[in-house]
Amino acid sequence: MNEGNRNDLQEILTQALNEMKEESGEKFNINKVNLAELERRTGISRRKLRRLKANKFVVKPHGLSGRTSNNNVTEAFSGVLDDLFLKV
Repeated sequence: MNEGNRNDLQEILTQALNEMKEESGEKFNINKVNLAELERRTGISRRKLRRLKANKFVVKPHGLSGRTSNNNVTEAFSGVLDDLFLKV
């Protein structure tokens, strides 16, 4: 995910949690948020919401972001391609 998408997701989540907090009043507990209701309001899957709940509803970047491959598809077949180009 890039920064823009992550911020948008955080904004959506924060807005929905604030709405739920306003409706519940003082009895609102962030640790006992109804994930089914939050899913209905945001459209975010419960699986992702469970992960976000474990992270205290803070959207973190994907673990593999910024990683690049050392080789690509053409480098894997460079020997074959070189032989084909020499024949042409």
